[in-house]
Amino acid sequence: MTTASSKLRGYTILPKYSLASLFFTHHIFSAQRTAPHDYDPYATIATMDPANDLRNVYGPSAEFAAIKSALQSHPPPRSPAPDDPSDPDAAALCALDCLVAVIRRIYSFHIPVFSKLDETTTTFETWNPLLRYAWQAFTPDKEHTDAERERMKKALLERLRLGNGSQKLSTFEELVDCNLMANTMWSRSYLLLYCDPTVQTNNSLCTYEWDSSEATQRSLLRFDRRQIPELSFQQFIDKSFGLLPFREANALFIPTPPTIVRLLYTTTQDKEPLSFESLRSFSMPVGDWVPMYDPATGKKIANRFDGAVTRRRYILLAVVTLADEKNLRREDRVRTYALTGQQLIPDPAVPVFQGLWSLEEKGPRRYMMFYGDVDSMDPHGDHPEMELP
Repeated sequence: MTTASSKLRGYTILPKYSLASLFFTHHIFSAQRTAPHDYDPYATIATMDPANDLRNVYGPSAEFAAIKSALQSHPPPRSPAPDDPSDPDAAALCALDCLVAVIRRIYSFHIPVFSKLDETTTTFETWNPLLRYAWQAFTPDKEHTDAERERMKKALLERLRLGNGSQKLSTFEELVDCNLMANTMWSRSYLLLYCDPTVQTNNSLCTYEWDSSEATQRSLLRFDRRQIPELSFQQFIDKSFGLLPFREANALFIPTPPTIVRLLYTTTQDKEPLSFESLRSFSMPVGDWVPMYDPATGKKIANRFDGAVTRRRYILLAVVTLADEKNLRREDRVRTYALTGQQLIPDPAVPVFQGLWSLEEKGPRRYMMFYGDVDSMDPHGDHPEMELP
């Protein structure tokens, strides 16, 4: 197979992360010119204490188990109630808490990878300090007041907004998909879902080398039961790979496979909701090219793609029920899960982890779900979706 992206109309190859660099240079600095003169989020963020970074608290030779436990059990400081009339950013701060909880669960899932302080990580954490904030110990302290902790979160929120040209990001969905998160978190090679697609043109196979931005956008799976109510969750996963429509032709989409899979799940009023058990995990078909031989001569005559050479198991790590602007009582809320399937209960309890919402509610409902690659491991135990007090 040869790489022939030049044959594909309208495509330009850019180095990995170059779009992030261009984006940051243009949007961050242009946004600074329009930011309020009496508010400096950068000065506030600069006060983040490196001594409270879990990567420093336990030292470079620390047992990963200690860091994992802290990430999973210590939530970010409590934010104002999302309907607090005295704070116009109350709902956005709760959404930010959900995002921090998700990032911490992802960090704890694969600490050896995410805890590396290499040049790329340091650069990304400078651009997007929320990624560094998610490493904070979040232990009770008397050195900082509630007002100071809230000011830090507002500075982080403002930084994300500046990355979108000061757009008023207020929900989890807007924050998790904002430009800075896309360019500093989801664009990492081990979080991209697909390899570059293989396109058949003029009886030859060509590899379309898409840029980091497009690869990141396509890495979010969208399971909308309003459009495909007949499919089970596993059937949807299987149909997300293999030969799929692409541009004016068909292309072969093969998983990388990634460390984390992100999925936007939409339910419908017209169909019974899928069970939590059916959504707890899935297997990803990791196909490959296999040789075909002439039975008469034994010589290789071609390659064919086998979509199910192996399968990798993914297990639910975190789920966020998304705020609904048509239903003001439907706020962003998050749950996180251990690899055993048991819900992780943070201490102390904070509002964004609470509530009796369920994936099994009749629609229309929307959820953002995050799955981790555990290879062939199956979820253990028979744990419920939510642990009732």
